Amino acid sequence: MSNFIEQFTEDKKVRDLVKRKTLISRNTGTTWRYDAHNLKFKITHIKPESNYNYGYSSSIIVNVAVSGGLKGWGWKTDDDGLCNIQRPQDFQSAIARNREIRRLIEKVIVRELILFGVKSWMVNIGKLNIKESI
Repeated sequence: MSNFIEQFTEDKKVRDLVKRKTLISRNTGTTWRYDAHNLKFKITHIKPESNYNYGYSSSIIVNVAVSGGLKGWGWKTDDDGLCNIQRPQDFQSAIARNREIRRLIEKVIVRELILFGVKSWMVNIGKLNIKESI
């Protein structure tokens, strides 16, 4: 895993390969379900956890830019019945919205980073940057 972090920080080609790809997590078949979503996102930065230098942990933190829709509490929905994630009043709280986004996109990010030799338990989703479009 440290090999991947070194490659990501030192080699611009590896960094561009990871950051350029737009990933999609979608479950819009049934909009009445609690986990209905349509999210587009990009990995913006990957860094080792803060206690990485001390040898306590070997996990990485992945920062992500996200746009799209999510099942929420609001009345203003898109054509597919999802609330725009930029409208905080459509969700119980921003913390709950971000927790739900992290849960939904984690599998896709893990699947992408496994190609670079990162173990699935090493990936933690860090900051979310909510955008209008990706």
